[in-house]
Amino acid sequence: MHEISLQPEGQNYITEDELINWYCELFEDELENEEQMLEKMREIKMVIKRMTTKDHVLQVFEEAENQGDNKLKKHPNYDIDGGHTGKRKAPVVGGHMEEDAPELKKQKRQ
Repeated sequence: MHEISLQPEGQNYITEDELINWYCELFEDELENEEQMLEKMREIKMVIKRMTTKDHVLQVFEEAENQGDNKLKKHPNYDIDGGHTGKRKAPVVGGHMEEDAPELKKQKRQ
């Protein structure tokens, strides 16, 4: 995974609006009209909300009156290489850690 720096040197956060604008620029050529751009922005906002509230990949560093001015940064416990915040090492499958799942399958077959 490659880390992309969107912030000026020495700045360890990005505003929500800056992140949304950066992402929309990636799809600029594919979007045909303003309606598609607004839909893409809505999707991005939902992804950011999930990344801050559920996945904990991003955290709100500083809240602002306008949500678009909220300062975001990578959660300090998020492991970029492992893809988790350290809360749980692997996804749970059937009440057991995923890494234990192959052994559980063997037990069921026997």
